[in-house]
Amino acid sequence: GDVWDRWWVLPLAPFGKRQTVMHEVVKGQVWSLEQKFGALYVHVPIRMTIVKLDDGLLVYGPIAPTQQTLDLVRGLEEEHGAVKHIVLATAAIEHKTLAGPFARKFPKAELWTVPNQYSFPFGFDNFGLLGLTQLYWFLNPKPLPPTAEEAPWAGQMSHAILGPLKSKGGEAPGLYEECVMLHKASKTLLATDVVQAVDPVIPEVLTSDVRPLVFHARDDVAALETDTEQARKEGWERIQLFALFFQPGGVDIVPWGDALPQMATSQMKDLGWNGLFPFAWRPKTGPHPPGKSHYSDSIAKLDSVRGVFCPPVLQKLIFDREPE
Repeated sequence: GDVWDRWWVLPLAPFGKRQTVMHEVVKGQVWSLEQKFGALYVHVPIRMTIVKLDDGLLVYGPIAPTQQTLDLVRGLEEEHGAVKHIVLATAAIEHKTLAGPFARKFPKAELWTVPNQYSFPFGFDNFGLLGLTQLYWFLNPKPLPPTAEEAPWAGQMSHAILGPLKSKGGEAPGLYEECVMLHKASKTLLATDVVQAVDPVIPEVLTSDVRPLVFHARDDVAALETDTEQARKEGWERIQLFALFFQPGGVDIVPWGDALPQMATSQMKDLGWNGLFPFAWRPKTGPHPPGKSHYSDSIAKLDSVRGVFCPPVLQKLIFDREPE
């Protein structure tokens, strides 16, 4: 059911095992299917959304087409009609490497992508050449039109394309581009990366293996942590901070020259990584360097937003490229 045999294309955890969890977001209209992915136990959900249109289903942000995933989608097809459209709404590698394999499972559906793609992992010089993009061979993907008025879902959904924003004016490989969509009937906004939210509830897809949560609940490599609800909560909070900031203000990254010898002091090698834990979280009582604080202060500030926001890592690494 949850085996994913193309994990080697982008070797991120959980590699060849991708459990899928489905939720009905809007009854009879919108569903989300989640898997998880990440590195060094910073595991977060990766979500696919399915929307019911008048003539079938639209898939936004395809995930790994494991047998479990396919069974869930086939179940929706039986009740609501066939998959008609598959939308790769981003140029991000972690999403684009899944779009081709997913689309091959639904050969009658049309594959749509944001217009500016680049090949992975064979090179970065074919911007816009969708037919040559890695894993899209013979799929004839179509570039998303600038507005929904030119798309087959006109009247039911609207969309807007943000970007492309290219690294160093196009001199460096890669780019950011994202299509956000609005399902009018359910008033559901579909986005990939441009908006996020901090959720105190640990996603169901992360609860089948709690090792990452306990792993990140530790303050340093020598700490001993037990699997408790509080430990899982703290681990999930810290994972969210890593995902949003890469290097949160409440943690010091231990240099590899120190982190590797410190592996011998770990009391929790059973969690994996042979004891590697290159992080040191600051104590609540301090002292803290200027501009730094305990990680809980960051969580409190994010909680105060009370809604969705543009993740800081996207603001600084992407949008600062072309602030206008």
